[in-house]
Amino acid sequence: GIDLRADEWMKNISLARLQTIIIAGLVLVLIIFFVYYQIENESETDLALAKERAEAADRAKSEFLAVMSHEIRTPLQSVLGYSNLLKNTRLDEKQISCLDTIQSEGKILLRIVQDILDFSNLRKASPELKEDSVHLKSLIEETYRTIQPMAEKKGLVAELEIDPELPAVVRTDGVRLRQALLNLYGNSVKYTEKGSVKLSVEYRAAGRSPGVFEFQISDTGVGIKPDDLDRLFEPFIQLAHVGSSPREGAGLGLAIVKRIVELMGGRIEVASEFGKGTRFTVFFDFQIEELTESDSEESSQIRTLRSEVSRRVGDLYPLRVLVADDNPMVRRLITLYLEVLGYTPDQVDDGKPVSERGGAYDVIITDLRMPGLDGPGAARIVREKSGIADRPWIIGVSATLAEKEIERAMDAGINDFLGKPFLESDLEAKIRSIPWLEEHGASEVDEAENGDDAIDSSFVSGGMGFFSDELIEQAIEETRKIAGEMVDAEKEGNWDLIREKVHYLSNTAMALGIESLYADSKRLQKAAESKSKDCLALITLLQENFANWEKSR
Repeated sequence: GIDLRADEWMKNISLARLQTIIIAGLVLVLIIFFVYYQIENESETDLALAKERAEAADRAKSEFLAVMSHEIRTPLQSVLGYSNLLKNTRLDEKQISCLDTIQSEGKILLRIVQDILDFSNLRKASPELKEDSVHLKSLIEETYRTIQPMAEKKGLVAELEIDPELPAVVRTDGVRLRQALLNLYGNSVKYTEKGSVKLSVEYRAAGRSPGVFEFQISDTGVGIKPDDLDRLFEPFIQLAHVGSSPREGAGLGLAIVKRIVELMGGRIEVASEFGKGTRFTVFFDFQIEELTESDSEESSQIRTLRSEVSRRVGDLYPLRVLVADDNPMVRRLITLYLEVLGYTPDQVDDGKPVSERGGAYDVIITDLRMPGLDGPGAARIVREKSGIADRPWIIGVSATLAEKEIERAMDAGINDFLGKPFLESDLEAKIRSIPWLEEHGASEVDEAENGDDAIDSSFVSGGMGFFSDELIEQAIEETRKIAGEMVDAEKEGNWDLIREKVHYLSNTAMALGIESLYADSKRLQKAAESKSKDCLALITLLQENFANWEKSR
């Protein structure tokens, strides 16, 4: 009996120990889990804080770059713009040489600023691609035409070779593709002192798959040493070449190209023989799109446009243009550009006048950042009044053109953008690219002048001479009165009265030979017929133009 009790006692002790061990084990596991949880929680907190700090630093960097870009580009706009206009004046050889130096150094500074901004944007975790239907041949030809004058200025032969089997339309980010090609082609020109630079494009079909698009840029320049090839695409690297002069830039061009190519799903290769030349080859797999009838019509319009490029755009399309910029130097510069192109624009220094009478114009060129009511804010009001997305055509101007700024501006109704600094050729290209320009031919004013209601110039030239001074003064007084009545009628929504009064005004203008009043009347007449919200702005503009005519008569 004693042995049984001893065995039972030992079993109880063993069970107690086992229970103690199990409990101790559970406690230990809980302690370990708690410690691990604390460490993990602290790690996650640290990671979250680190991420938050990194994001804050990235935002601060982006804001700093945007501000610095704006502060540098705005004066650069004046330096490059006015120096370019100055070249069209009578200068001696020494003055021309000084001016060329100013422009050259200004362009180098602009390129450095642009490269730094591009590199910063492309280093983001997920930079965006904006894919669209791209006319590949047109893009390649435009790239070639941009580089060709630079090459010829150095005495180089610029060559272009395009595969005749190249698909007409592909889906890709055309802006990024052109940027990469321009950087590579421009680099070839920069490092080639004699011989040639060549851009060739080849397409290799691959059954049902999209096939391979191969872009090759080759030159007969200084070449690259074998030891330097591995460092070629590193940022802020400028290779030293025997016998070559120091090069301008920040050493970011090829780093930007490589990032763009990778972002677009392509790859880039380089082959070079030092002292003989370099060849860059870029491969892409673009999605091919079918050429539609509208694409063919667009190509035809492009050819027509090129045949007319020698004529001033203002002579072809006499549009009414409004310029809005709070910087008087920039505002004056844009006005001078437009005058070179054949326009006589109106000018305002903030967004409020744009919002009030912007609908009376065909084209508005507005700075995006202005004190008070800015460009997007004014554009939104103009669109709300007119209810039309592309009339007037609004071009936003800015020194930064950050993605968020562009998105906000587009949401507000701005149609196109110009980055400072720009030349009159850039502005002309934007005007010529307005989609309804070809569709409607010249502007509504031009149509009126050439239609059934056109003023007979022989009659206009002597219109005043047929009437006594008393009758002319009476007509002027009546015009003032009618303009005031139309303002009241617009507020009351009395469209019939507006149409009646504006018809009277157009006849008076034709009889007296006041062309500006006639043009304003015809424009207002069309607006009244469609019950447009722009009527009040058009009436105000008519009153202002008529007052100006009175002062000048």
